[in-house]
Amino acid sequence: MQSWKVFVGCLVLWSALLYTICSATTSNIPVEPSSSVELEDASIVQQIQTIFADQQEILNSKGLFDIWKFFRIIGNIPRESRNTKAMVSWLRQFAQQKGYQSKEDKVGNIVIQIPAQPGYEHLPTLVLQAHTDMVCEKNSNKQFDFQKDAIEWVRKGDFIHANDTTLGADNGMGMALSLAFSQDSEIKARGPIELLFTTDEEIGLLGAAQMEPNLASGQLLINLDTSFQKGFFVGCAGGVNTVADYKLERESVADSASFVKIFVSGFNGAHSGAVCS
Repeated sequence: MQSWKVFVGCLVLWSALLYTICSATTSNIPVEPSSSVELEDASIVQQIQTIFADQQEILNSKGLFDIWKFFRIIGNIPRESRNTKAMVSWLRQFAQQKGYQSKEDKVGNIVIQIPAQPGYEHLPTLVLQAHTDMVCEKNSNKQFDFQKDAIEWVRKGDFIHANDTTLGADNGMGMALSLAFSQDSEIKARGPIELLFTTDEEIGLLGAAQMEPNLASGQLLINLDTSFQKGFFVGCAGGVNTVADYKLERESVADSASFVKIFVSGFNGAHSGAVCS
């Protein structure tokens, strides 16, 4: 059990590095997106090297570099809620290329089984969970098709933004973190892990709610969908759906009435809960 605690501790410290990578203030750095989904594609590598040219901690760390490489690839794949088949297909191909077993259920959830490092097969299986879909919104003047276009990155100071669209870090960064963690050979004392990717989280946790009971076998799970850094939440208050009915009364509009359309823009983006506050 002590080895397992070391393993989980490594994950916490390793993920914490992700949120402390940018220290220099830079001008806006747009990077032309690549449509590639190949892990070792030169265009993907070039994008990461360009946007983090002043961040030697990233460029010199395979683990951190791989996080951003996976996140860039994920951003090239359409994955709006109810349209995650291409993302699941990529995950399936990733597992096949690496020689891992994978399983899927009928609603579009997928789990990838990563064997333990030699000598640590006795440790309990740990499940790392993220969701495949993203919120797809764009500014009204942005020409962008979430069914086929790659997310465009812009670095502004210490942050990576999307170019007038949502970025998809919820929960693409959770996916990237789990994938990169599974490939980091420098992490010691790693037992078996399962990478669990559920679908349609953004429209009601539908994939998790309908997941087949035997899809994942691990009894320990870390969910990687959070906006809070460097820590764990233990337990969950759950969620609730509310259905409300309203009586809609219509009335005629006078011919002399004037109509006004109001546009509001320029605010910081947010999506839910404490992020909005």
